[in-house]
Amino acid sequence: MRFRIHIAFVMALVCVSQAAATKAAFAAGPLVERIGDWDLICQVGDSQEALPSLAATKPATDAAKVAAASGETSKPATDCRLIQSHALDAEKQNLLILSIVLAGKDRSGLAVISVPQAVYLSPGILMKVDAKEPFKILYELCNPRGCHAGFQVKDQVLQAFKGGTEAKTVVWSIDNKAIEVKIALKDFSKAMARLAEVSK
Repeated sequence: MRFRIHIAFVMALVCVSQAAATKAAFAAGPLVERIGDWDLICQVGDSQEALPSLAATKPATDAAKVAAASGETSKPATDCRLIQSHALDAEKQNLLILSIVLAGKDRSGLAVISVPQAVYLSPGILMKVDAKEPFKILYELCNPRGCHAGFQVKDQVLQAFKGGTEAKTVVWSIDNKAIEVKIALKDFSKAMARLAEVSK
């Protein structure tokens, strides 16, 4: 089973691309809330009043720092996404980052997995939730920040994430060696509910 979506649209939503207005967009800094193994990160434009209950006192994780460093244009409404990051090497210099936003009329989940450019693109990314059938996610875009593969978090994938313990995710290095990371799904349902609550 393979997943492919129009990643340019999703990339704009999860704010992975570079832009010139980085400092202006994050002058006040993003708001970060920790939910289990997930970071909920929101940028609310010039005012933080739209999210009065969002905890902003949590120390920023690697994923939060990456999100804050990415260039995005500030919006008056909330701009929120779930993020989880994992190191691909012992030095923790290279990260796999999973970002999830809600979009469309049905407010379904759209996800992007971002990895460094030094990966072997042809095999794509293989994801397996617990003992369920694995599915392949295709890379669709590379830019100076890395290479990115998108998929929809709805229907069978959504149910698997909600009921799962971990999603084993495999990428391949430039010398064709498999690198496995385990994306924890603890509190995923709670995190998605909170994302829906603040993504008005």
